[in-house]
Amino acid sequence: MLRKVISISLICLFLIGIMSCAVPAPPGPSSPAPSPTTEVKIIENSLRFYRRSVATMPPSFQTDLCGEIQNTGSEWVTSISLIAKFYDERGYLLQECYASPFHAYLPFPPGEKSPFVFASFPTPGSLNYFPYSNYTLEVSYSIATPFVYSAKIEILNVELKITKSSYLKIEVHNAGTGRGGAFLLVTFYDDQGGVLSFGDTGTSLLLPNQVETVELRPYAGLESGYGVYAVSNNYSLRVVYNPSY
Repeated sequence: MLRKVISISLICLFLIGIMSCAVPAPPGPSSPAPSPTTEVKIIENSLRFYRRSVATMPPSFQTDLCGEIQNTGSEWVTSISLIAKFYDERGYLLQECYASPFHAYLPFPPGEKSPFVFASFPTPGSLNYFPYSNYTLEVSYSIATPFVYSAKIEILNVELKITKSSYLKIEVHNAGTGRGGAFLLVTFYDDQGGVLSFGDTGTSLLLPNQVETVELRPYAGLESGYGVYAVSNNYSLRVVYNPSY
């Protein structure tokens, strides 16, 4: 009788061992998905004082505050605006100015950059001039819905000519499956990475597999035809899609 009890006990223990090996352990707690982030940073800014036109006698000058922003978050944004506040040496607010990046009204994907400029401040010697070296910059924006493009615009060739009438010629190709509207945004930089000038080609509508050559003439500030042609071999060229096309 004792031998039967021992045998039954051993069989039960053996079956329990098999079951414990066959049944997987319950899964542990999973790592939470990273939360989306929204952040637009001013990554560069500087004051620029330069002669507007070599043909003007006496010479005309202009002071600009220019720079570049970047969407450093993981969310798409839009309606980006900037405010510059200028202070005197005692910290009192002298003036507020408002501006927007170059294509702030379009959906602005993560990682995208855009130049900006606060143009035409009073220059030294004018009645309303004051020192502009003490200032702060603030940026605001709204969350945008991500936009999926069926077009895929590629840059094939770039020709840069630096003369009195500098220009860029760019050959582009739509390698996507659908038609799409886009423009090319160029930003020229100085040796320290400061923004010299920027411009765009205007929006072009390209069909699938279409190749087109577009021309871009950069300008200083936001007023075409004014200022020196601030062009350098240090530049960035980006495709900006326009979802309204």
